[in-house]
Amino acid sequence: MQKPLLIAAIGILFMIYGCRERTSTNDYPQARQEPFDTIVHGIKLSDPWFWMSREVNQDEVIAFSKAQDSLFQMLMGRIPGDSLLMADEESLQNEFAPDWAWYNMEIRGSKIFHYGGNEQGAGLMMGSLKGDNNKIIMPMRHSINGRNWQVRNIAIAFKNPWIAVMLIERGDANPHIRIWDYEKQSFLADSLGRVMFNSARGNSMAWMPDDSGLLYSRTPTEQLGHEREFNGRIMLHRIGTNQENDAPVFGKGVIPAIHMEPYETPFIMSNPDSDLLIVYVNQGLEEPYAYYVNYQQINGAATPWHMVPGKIRWLRANQNYIYLITPDKNNYVLKRFKVDDPNNLETLMENHDLPLVGGEMAFTDNHVFVPGRKVGDMSLYRVNLDGNKFEKISLPVKGNVSDLVRLSKNEVLFSHYSPLHEAQPYLVNSATGNIKAWPRKLEKTDASHLLETQVLEVPSRDGQLIPVTMVYRKGLQMGAANRIWLQVYGSAAIARDIGTETVQFYPWFEREGIFAFAHVRGGGEKGEEWVRGGSIPYTENRINDFVDVSRFLIDNQYTAPERLVIDGTSAGTYTIGTVVNRHPELYALAIFQVGVPDGITTSTIADFRHSGRSEGVPVDAETARHLYALSPLYHVPKGKKLPAMLVTNGATDYAIPFHLAPRYVARLQQAQHGDKPILLHTGWDAGHSKLGFPQQLKFALWQTGHPDFQP
Repeated sequence: MQKPLLIAAIGILFMIYGCRERTSTNDYPQARQEPFDTIVHGIKLSDPWFWMSREVNQDEVIAFSKAQDSLFQMLMGRIPGDSLLMADEESLQNEFAPDWAWYNMEIRGSKIFHYGGNEQGAGLMMGSLKGDNNKIIMPMRHSINGRNWQVRNIAIAFKNPWIAVMLIERGDANPHIRIWDYEKQSFLADSLGRVMFNSARGNSMAWMPDDSGLLYSRTPTEQLGHEREFNGRIMLHRIGTNQENDAPVFGKGVIPAIHMEPYETPFIMSNPDSDLLIVYVNQGLEEPYAYYVNYQQINGAATPWHMVPGKIRWLRANQNYIYLITPDKNNYVLKRFKVDDPNNLETLMENHDLPLVGGEMAFTDNHVFVPGRKVGDMSLYRVNLDGNKFEKISLPVKGNVSDLVRLSKNEVLFSHYSPLHEAQPYLVNSATGNIKAWPRKLEKTDASHLLETQVLEVPSRDGQLIPVTMVYRKGLQMGAANRIWLQVYGSAAIARDIGTETVQFYPWFEREGIFAFAHVRGGGEKGEEWVRGGSIPYTENRINDFVDVSRFLIDNQYTAPERLVIDGTSAGTYTIGTVVNRHPELYALAIFQVGVPDGITTSTIADFRHSGRSEGVPVDAETARHLYALSPLYHVPKGKKLPAMLVTNGATDYAIPFHLAPRYVARLQQAQHGDKPILLHTGWDAGHSKLGFPQQLKFALWQTGHPDFQP
């Protein structure tokens, strides 16, 4: 370590131990300041902590972050109540066992695969099409050569007993692919790495329809840091061969006739009902596009890819057709074309009342089933393949639909879940439209005797109705004395369908707490117009929506400012940081998780470019102005009392640069004129995910004044 860095680290360590002897939460470890000014499209940016974003200062930034995390851990250690939370957890486990649920169902021949659990644990399970003989065939964690790995995502082979598994360690570190043989219960020798993150779900993988090879996405090995997610290519790996022999079949510089920008990200898709392969390309600011080819024509750079016509939101191959969900002015339209006649687009469904969830299409011989989304009350559309005829099928109880798969020539399976019911498989008959639970009602997956849920329709200042999902203890009386944990996302057309993940808030519910989620504009909950209404250049709408929801909950006596906690993750932090800057008086605590305090100087990073159609990329003065307004780091108010804040950071985050969180926290701590703590918590073995929920829960109960959680 260089001498200046060594001196800085020693100074920071001194502050860590000094803080342990103090009682004030505002005795923060200090970071040096260094003048920095720049101009981006006429906008002047000033940040005396910008030095943290320079790679040469990485050691100093890590030392500062460790000092901050030590302060966080020390303060959390002073908050009582651990035994109360543990008792609540034990009580909940006696009533509810969500690992027993079925979700992410897929069918291969006579076998059904799903995530779930039983008395032996949880993992990927396999059973018969009768719904019995279920057993765990692959755990979610593996120890390989003395190192611990976690499954990020999978692709199940169509004919062989193989599962392609994306493995990661320590959060998002060292992503690679192994092939699991579930009959032999061991990995094959094939090892593919380093692979890219196409999205937060992980690497895009797909098997050739005859299992002759695995298609996966990868970037050039010489790329470092966050550039690793640029220049993505689809590679073909033949099982039993060395990765060095894998050939690219799609991507930047692969097909001479297909020009791609470095930040465009290809996703590969295949399915058991078709010989077609589809590549879907997210190109950031512009509309996505797609290509298709018969898998038997795959031939490296000579592969004859064909472009899918029109605008695309989702698509799926079935036999020799490609089915498209395309946008219109207010909603979505279902179309299809035959692959040998792509210019003859046939409309199967339009003028329906609910936005379509195209990623969940499933086919029988005569129908295609597509979910229709309404927050907390989804339906199924049964669409006749012989003409423009469709019917909306209501579910037996309110909830959400996912994981549609074909079971037989006239039956489709799907998962149904809600905040009160863990994912349960149901069967719908395409001839009658009848729905029934399949194969049986699962045990310990129903929380309706513990909790209640409702969806509020909150009016925004411009007359839009914002859905707000609420979950709380059964019989809770609404009143200002209740505390609310209000989450938000509102970006990239992603819809948040609330399930029983909210059961983790059980200790919160037991203490007059309510979980709420504001489905603001920019998210995909209410269709194309809702997405556009919260995306560039209308991003101000999502901010206003959230403020309007906050004020509605306060004005209508659901809670009070001193008991209102707000929480955003990833792109949801644009909203959290902005509303704290503008309206700090409305909130007791803001949780800013693996987020983006500065979107304008980091917009060249791949994951930021991927969401360009939502937040924008500063390619001109107008988009720069909008992105600057969304970057909370540059708008932290001076001379105001800020609410308590918890900023979390993942040391191996594939998407968000490590240096952003400490830069943001240093500015917040200096600006704080109140007595509420502003803390930075780093997960040193964490990636782009939430972390430390039990500690967040303690912090929230402390800041909302619960007497059992005061230090």
